[in-house]
Amino acid sequence: MKKPKTFTGQQTVSSYYYIDDISVVLIEDEAECKCASDKSEVTSTVYSSAPVNPEGMTPEMIAKFTAIYFASNKPGIESGQEGHLDNIADIMLTSTDYKLTLKIHLDTDEVANPKIEGLDKLRGESVKKYLKSKGIDGGRITFNLMKDSKPKAKADTDLAKAKNRRIKFVLSK
Repeated sequence: MKKPKTFTGQQTVSSYYYIDDISVVLIEDEAECKCASDKSEVTSTVYSSAPVNPEGMTPEMIAKFTAIYFASNKPGIESGQEGHLDNIADIMLTSTDYKLTLKIHLDTDEVANPKIEGLDKLRGESVKKYLKSKGIDGGRITFNLMKDSKPKAKADTDLAKAKNRRIKFVLSK
């Protein structure tokens, strides 16, 4: 989006999407309302970034600048993350001497929730499954379960937590 000439503040590139399943019905008398209200508020912020353009980059640089992000308490790969994984798969297919370590990070809420113990390993397995579907030998992929020991963002906000739910990639020979 182009910044208007009259705008003097700092431009921030980010977006939030709120999707609600709602309908509006006009009623004459409040007593006619057969509505049920849901008092619980659920927010699932998923952070994302565009895949790196690998042109002119070394495999190590591509891996260093690649991360995929997850929805809160969910192990599955979010839509739109495939480009990141395809860059990693291309490296692994081209250079068979590389091994890949997945550094799997959780947010503080996920670490504190005993109901989702093992979520980090499940996320790693979903990435491993994707890479195997691209022809990568699963024996070349290992996990480093970081929990919440190296947060990308330290604030206690939905956005900070979303940035911390990630997998980073490390290549080694």
